[in-house]
Amino acid sequence: MNRPLKIPQQVHKFFYIFIKQFSWQCLCVALAAVVSSVSVNTIWPYITGNLIDTLSKLEGANSTLSQVLEPIFLLLLFWCCIEAVNRIKGFGLSFTMPRFESSMRMSLFSYVAKQPYSYFIHKPVGSVAQRIDDIPRSARYIMNVTMTMFLPFIATVLSSSGIFFTMHPVLSIIFPLFICTYIASVFFFGLKSSKLFFGQSGVRAKLQDRILDVIRNIITVKVFSATQYEIKDTESLQKEEAQKYKASLIYVEKSKIMLSLINLAGLGILLFVAIMLWQQQSITLGNFVFIVHSSLNIIISLWYMTDEIGDVFIEIGLSQKGLGIILDGSNKEYGETNLPALNVSKGKIEFHNVTFNHRNGRNLFLNKSLVIEGGTKVGLVGFSGSGKTTFTQLITRLYEPNAGSIYIDAQDISRVDKDSLRRKIALIQQDPVLFHRSIRENIRYGKLSMGEKEILDASVKAHCDEFVQKFPEGYNTLVGETGSRLSGGQRQRVAIARAILKNAPILIMDEATSALDSATEESVQRSLEYLMKDKTVLIIAHRFSTLTRVDRLLVFNNGVIIEDGSHEELLAKCGYYSMLWNAQKDKLIPDGN
Repeated sequence: MNRPLKIPQQVHKFFYIFIKQFSWQCLCVALAAVVSSVSVNTIWPYITGNLIDTLSKLEGANSTLSQVLEPIFLLLLFWCCIEAVNRIKGFGLSFTMPRFESSMRMSLFSYVAKQPYSYFIHKPVGSVAQRIDDIPRSARYIMNVTMTMFLPFIATVLSSSGIFFTMHPVLSIIFPLFICTYIASVFFFGLKSSKLFFGQSGVRAKLQDRILDVIRNIITVKVFSATQYEIKDTESLQKEEAQKYKASLIYVEKSKIMLSLINLAGLGILLFVAIMLWQQQSITLGNFVFIVHSSLNIIISLWYMTDEIGDVFIEIGLSQKGLGIILDGSNKEYGETNLPALNVSKGKIEFHNVTFNHRNGRNLFLNKSLVIEGGTKVGLVGFSGSGKTTFTQLITRLYEPNAGSIYIDAQDISRVDKDSLRRKIALIQQDPVLFHRSIRENIRYGKLSMGEKEILDASVKAHCDEFVQKFPEGYNTLVGETGSRLSGGQRQRVAIARAILKNAPILIMDEATSALDSATEESVQRSLEYLMKDKTVLIIAHRFSTLTRVDRLLVFNNGVIIEDGSHEELLAKCGYYSMLWNAQKDKLIPDGN
């Protein structure tokens, strides 16, 4: 299944990708729907009219049973054929639309999942997730209506117009003129309603993001007694959304009144002309029955289609808005193909004239060059915002440098497969976020190919097993959203187990034991020493007491590495690091700056 990474900005171009992908299936469904509609709305009334003409010519008392039953039998046989075509259409939709929808959903998810880390920082993630589900649902609805209603309606109008022409040329002018006037009016009103619903969709997206933001931060809301404030603030957005929604719906209802008047006028003129022609014996009674029957069927279809067109324009507006939310401003194609895998033997990391700045334009690193030899343990020190985490994120390519290059074992990491790079790096965060899955699945994420024995071994080494066994469901215990059912220390031990299982040659730790109690920390430290053996290790340190055994310290200040050396060397310099060390030792700054 081909899934495009680069998504068109226009919703109709995006939909076309998947229509083309399922072109034969869609064509078969549309053809069955056209045959069914023409049969019911044109051929059936025509046969009925001919039957009436045939019966009117028979002399009741002298007519044979076969003369009466044969046309009725043919009529019933034709209806069975219509039912068969309808079932073909139904099964066609059943086989096609789920695949159509799932292909589109996976394309959107694939696009989002392959975006760089910065995409998720600057996007309303909850709204993006909602649109990944909404757009395929809207597309399915639009395709369903187009194939089973719009195209069959056009075919019905054309076929009925052809039969009208064989009956009388005047009918072939009046009927298409009425239909074209109606359809043009529908599109005129529909475009305006689409703009109204597009505006309402934007406010609704803000409302959804607001509600999600409050729910995610409900602890903060409760602690700061801000429940009423959030309700009031959300209510103002809800009122704006409701007003725009009401205005859109009222406009739709007003447009339906105008369309009903056009409908009534067209039907009245058509019936008046048909009666006149019948009185003049220009058409037969059967022709008149066909005109009435076919016209009423088409007008009923128009009523249904009017409702559907309004909904179609709504869904188009919602889909266009959804694409705008999902797409990155540059809409770059971030997929990498045919790049070599990274091979790590020593784990040597080199920065060559690296410059990086966030979207605010402030340089965090400027022409930075340094070398970290393979197998060394390096501590990263500095206040929050000084560049420690960004330094490690450049190595993992969560961010890309604006200039310069980063090498691992003499390989430019921008020229190797990104997944192969990250397979060589294990990360333990200070506050790890877990999947809402079982403990087993969260540990296995370190290396998805590992079996039960390896998972259990990593869990024991990270001291997870001792608390997992206390849960009734053991390793099958669901950890809750972001790991909310586990304590901070338990989540951190799961993250450590995951890193032990991964056993990557480069290890990045962001104060990996900060959430552990003293007794557990001491035992986990032994596991970490085992984990760090023969690896290149970067330790983001907030408690300087943990850094006394590292080989080297890099001291950050506003994106600049201002000091570089061992713990003893930097203390002897009596510089910035020495000041931080003494301030933390004297409790002038907390353990976690």
